[in-house]
Amino acid sequence: MNNKYENSKIYGIKCNVSGDIYVGSTYEDLKSRIQKHLTDYKGWKAVMGLEENKNKERAYRSSFKIFFNNDYKIWKIKDYPCMNQLELEVEEYNTMDLLEKEGYNIVNVKRKSKKLSNINKCQENALKSQTPPIL
Repeated sequence: MNNKYENSKIYGIKCNVSGDIYVGSTYEDLKSRIQKHLTDYKGWKAVMGLEENKNKERAYRSSFKIFFNNDYKIWKIKDYPCMNQLELEVEEYNTMDLLEKEGYNIVNVKRKSKKLSNINKCQENALKSQTPPIL
């Protein structure tokens, strides 16, 4: 059976004006994932009355801060083949932490708030998969 997470990657989008960085992860090809970000952004701009758009209206997402100045760079930070979404998100959060330690401003506020609960889920799953000790 094929695991879609075998092709996962961590990516960054940096605003060239502010220096802010959004960190994301996906199992899709990077071009398709970025296109989804941009579609969401255009839908949000329509809601805000900043642009007419026939796309579905969207709520604000932290990546929009990067697109606002219309001057950004997208790059693949690393390939990260894994087994599931939880593993991928934990690596995404670890990447955010590393970049923050290097002094970068990461804008992923909402997703970072989920970090601890997802790490706890990983730890719980690891404990569940261990064989109980023989007494």
